[in-house]
Amino acid sequence: MKAKMLSVLLLSGIILFALHTVDKNVQEQIAAYNKPIEVTQEVESLPEVVESSESEVIIADIYYYCSCEKCTGKSFGNPTRGITANGRLARENHTIAMDNRFPFGTLVEIDGNLYEVEDRGQSIQGNKIDIYIPNHQEALRMGHRTSEVKIIRWGQGEE
Repeated sequence: MKAKMLSVLLLSGIILFALHTVDKNVQEQIAAYNKPIEVTQEVESLPEVVESSESEVIIADIYYYCSCEKCTGKSFGNPTRGITANGRLARENHTIAMDNRFPFGTLVEIDGNLYEVEDRGQSIQGNKIDIYIPNHQEALRMGHRTSEVKIIRWGQGEE
């Protein structure tokens, strides 16, 4: 009987130790990726737009991207995943990536929607624009198109 009790206690101790170790590892992993993200602009509102009477219009190739590893190269556990090149949180119906010729903060109109240049990308060169959407399957479904893009206001963003 003592041997059985000792076995049960030993087994219980091993199980408790294993659970404690797993729990501690999970907590450490969560702490590593649960760092606060600094958002440099209030995400509730769009910037006030004063349209210039001399707005420039370009023809651009429009693509779509999300924050997944295939689109951005940032893995799921990367604490900067979903953060744009200018340090803001990517937002649907707002964030786009454009060439360095377009400073951060540049506002453009595409198909009647207003977007802000907040991101860059290795393949974003010339008149190519990536529009952020939160779902990879939707980004694939949207595909590619060519569209007229109206520059509403040039940004003052620093690279």
